[in-house]
Amino acid sequence: MAGTFGMWSERTRLGRELSGALVATLAGMFLANSGYLPPHPREADLVFRYILPLAIPMLLLSANLFRILRETGHLLKAFLLGTVCTVVASWVAMLLFPLKALGEEGWKIAAALTARHIGGAVNYMAVSESLCINPSIFGAGLAADDLILIFYFATVYSLAKNIPAESEQQQQQPQACAAAGAAFSTNSINSSSTSSSSSSSTGGSGGHGGIGGRSINV
Repeated sequence: MAGTFGMWSERTRLGRELSGALVATLAGMFLANSGYLPPHPREADLVFRYILPLAIPMLLLSANLFRILRETGHLLKAFLLGTVCTVVASWVAMLLFPLKALGEEGWKIAAALTARHIGGAVNYMAVSESLCINPSIFGAGLAADDLILIFYFATVYSLAKNIPAESEQQQQQPQACAAAGAAFSTNSINSSSTSSSSSSSTGGSGGHGGIGGRSINV
């Protein structure tokens, strides 16, 4: 229901500004906090255990492997930099906010959230299971993370909305080349016309003819 609402919202101006994924997240949070969804449904375990891990290889089936291999060098550097920054930021956050109220679960949920922001929800689920995080703490960490991600994605989308899509850039390149070619041809024609006019005026100046700018009288 939340996903359908998110897809529908992209038809509106506000939905396009926020994106369907963000609207779907907000709708899911509203349904969960208003009591329309149970706090820990059995279907959620099915999604996290089976459906979500299967979504990643299905996504790769539609990917351009040649482009991935060609651009892996640049993306790998960015990914490693983001990974290091995420680990350092998580460590600093634990020093500033040690989560003493959670006891031993504090560092566990911090590790799970760090893994989530490096590799996604699959990492969050895997680390949570390996550290045996309490289900209530698991849900609270996920809810807090989604709340922060709302502001994060809203900021990223607002910064990226002025960047043209890749398809538009590919369409603009041939148009720019054609415009440059037309301008070059026009300049060439004008230059040729100017040269011809100069030659004609020089050749016909004075007497009955001219050679090298000199008039010859017969």
